Amino acid sequence: MAGVLERVFPLGTSGEVLAGYRSTRFSPMPSTFILGPAHCNKSALLMQAAISEAAADGQVLYIAPQKLQGLPPSVDGMPHPSSSFLENVRFLHAQKECELTGYLASLHMIPAGDRPSLIIIDDLHSFSYRENIDAASQLVNAARILSLAQESAEFCSNSPDCRISYPCCVLASWTLGTGSLKKDEIEAFAKTWCHYVWSVERKAKNQDSEEFHLVEEEQGRTCIVEFSLRLLPSPNLLLHQVILEEKEQGVAAKGT
Repeated sequence: MAGVLERVFPLGTSGEVLAGYRSTRFSPMPSTFILGPAHCNKSALLMQAAISEAAADGQVLYIAPQKLQGLPPSVDGMPHPSSSFLENVRFLHAQKECELTGYLASLHMIPAGDRPSLIIIDDLHSFSYRENIDAASQLVNAARILSLAQESAEFCSNSPDCRISYPCCVLASWTLGTGSLKKDEIEAFAKTWCHYVWSVERKAKNQDSEEFHLVEEEQGRTCIVEFSLRLLPSPNLLLHQVILEEKEQGVAAKGT
């Protein structure tokens, strides 16, 4: 399984190839980390994962530092937002780390049927950063949050009244350039804590669209998900292709 990527893009057979191509990591629950610069559609990817999970009758906990100003673009070929799907998404707008961690620690107190099958933390850096904090302390804070999220996900998965047959997942995003931490430092940290670490790269921009790559590198292997933001007739994200590579063997697989 390629993390929650199947909840974001209509991978089709590319998802099956990707699942058999990669190894698994050691986090107790499947977890995915997406990092990239500001305004590169990270929140759109997270929201699509939430909507797709809700459409599959899952329950989603979506944590963000501030209220969303409208729904971001959805992915072509994936479930679109509807009132019935959004009923399965619980939004938590936390201003401080203690609000976030306090809510995660209280998940055992809510009814089993309302416990999440997907926990999303948008802009993790906002919760781990405080004024006059050094880089090492920020990573310690982020590790504490991710660890608690994974422990909460494990509890939700092992609940006797769990409504889903698969493990609860954790999905987090991080915006680059918002502190003193460099990209390679954040990637190294994320790979310590998460199964899957994806980096969003802006590739090209023209009048009515913008091209992006979602890239993961693992043990000499690289997966590139090529997608674009189309502005007309209305903003949405479009998957172009998935490319799997090995350094020694070149392109291993390609699909749309």
